[in-house]
Amino acid sequence: MIRLSENISKYRKEKQMTQEDLASALGVTFAAVSKWERGVATPELSLIVRMAGLFDISTDSLIGYEIEDKNIKTLIDKTDKLIASKKYQEALNEINDALFRYPNNFKIVYLGAKTYYIAGFKLDKKEYFKRCIELFERSILLINQNDDNEINEVSIQGEIAQCYISLGEIDKGIEIFKKYNVNGLYNAAIAYSAMLDGVKNKIDVEPFINNSITTLFSNLTLTIVSSVDYYKKTKKYDKAIDSLLWLKDIFINSKKDNNKSAYYDKIVAYIYAEAALCAYYKKDNKANEYLNLAYEYATKFDKDPVFKLDNIKLYTDTYKDVYAVDSLGESAMESVYKALKDEKVLLQKFEKIRGENNEKKD
Repeated sequence: MIRLSENISKYRKEKQMTQEDLASALGVTFAAVSKWERGVATPELSLIVRMAGLFDISTDSLIGYEIEDKNIKTLIDKTDKLIASKKYQEALNEINDALFRYPNNFKIVYLGAKTYYIAGFKLDKKEYFKRCIELFERSILLINQNDDNEINEVSIQGEIAQCYISLGEIDKGIEIFKKYNVNGLYNAAIAYSAMLDGVKNKIDVEPFINNSITTLFSNLTLTIVSSVDYYKKTKKYDKAIDSLLWLKDIFINSKKDNNKSAYYDKIVAYIYAEAALCAYYKKDNKANEYLNLAYEYATKFDKDPVFKLDNIKLYTDTYKDVYAVDSLGESAMESVYKALKDEKVLLQKFEKIRGENNEKKD
């Protein structure tokens, strides 16, 4: 299906051009552009090619041939298979042919950049990284065609930065990483790149290391909590418990001094409460054991609460006065109740454990 008239109007507006602007750029009259967009007249082929260049799209995209999408998908699939088969030179030949045919198609240009990047590593060709940068920068100009939510200018700039790192231009790469470090996205990359450059000032790199560690723990916790919720809903309680205990081990082993409280003890109390819940649902006697451990950690933490991250192995000394926050409640005991709030039987058992331990103290 050909829809040239509506595409001229669409892409002209995307470029924020008036009909007069387009007419001037092509050396034609305003009336001619108006007729094209109304479908009254059709521009000459040479003008169609020039317009495609102005709009940063392929000629096929401007004309509106739906067959283009099928051709592009075939090219992409073929290139992906060649890369998977480790036929990197053949993949480059394929993508170069595609770039010649569709020089203004985002998917082709972006895949071209990725292909050159992979080939640069696998074939040890540094010049490929230069070509990779050119194509990534070109893809940013074509970003309006992108329909993949996981790809945007920030992510592409990160890939450009990595190309510079691969070329040995580490300062340039770090500069780009820092400029596009949205929500700490590139903290780890900045820290790693700085180490490659032989850290000139450790104080400069430490914030990126520490923030990256915090993001790691946060994402890990969020991932496990989400998976546990999924396993509970699908009644895969063994998987839920395994995930919780694995996370618990990570937090316990992250402490510098096991004889002192650490912020993560609070989260461990919550983890044991969740494990008790899962064990109860699968009618496992370990539910009581987990409840006792939840009580033990919650009591230990609340007796000497620590909200700073100074007893955690991975952080540098400059992070010892940083405070942690969470949504589990003010105390560890409150976090346990939060986990058990929808199961009255376990709440009663937990109250009994608290009561018995209070009697022992008395």
